[in-house]
Amino acid sequence: MSIESQKGQQSNLSQTTETTQVPLSSNQADRELVGVLQLHAEQPVVTYAKEALGQVVIRRELRTEVIQVPVEIQTDVLIIERKPAGNTAPSTPVSGAHEAQAGQTANLREIMIDGKSLDVGERVELVLQAEQPVVQKQVVLVEEVDIYRQTHREQQHVQVDLRHEVLDWQQSGDLTQHVKRQADKPE
Repeated sequence: MSIESQKGQQSNLSQTTETTQVPLSSNQADRELVGVLQLHAEQPVVTYAKEALGQVVIRRELRTEVIQVPVEIQTDVLIIERKPAGNTAPSTPVSGAHEAQAGQTANLREIMIDGKSLDVGERVELVLQAEQPVVQKQVVLVEEVDIYRQTHREQQHVQVDLRHEVLDWQQSGDLTQHVKRQADKPE
């Protein structure tokens, strides 16, 4: 095709477009796509951010309390018992030449204190003892404490303002015959 014939066809098309009104038909074959307008809307996307609610400090403390512990102690006691002299018979009979010597020893009988013999004029010390409680401490397990952190989930509603795009158009002139509008989608 020559350039002059193309120019002639273009001028014929422009004249035809300007002078001829093409009614909109419902046939899909008659329509020509002239552009696509994409409309967007916001949707909620939930992510989670952890924030500190506070803190709990856990520590072991050592406290001292005074208690009374019952103990039983032993104490030595010296008991001196006096008995009246009476009819005490000598343990061994005395005869003949030994009477004089036996008479002296009979008056001075042997005295035993704490397994030792006590002679005349001698002194014996007896040590009396008493127990004193000695308290030692022993650490024993009295309690175990388990510490857990548990996550609790609950359903909450969060208010979100969402925006969306809608098609807004204005017409000028009387285009009611020439514009066919499909039913609007609810906003």
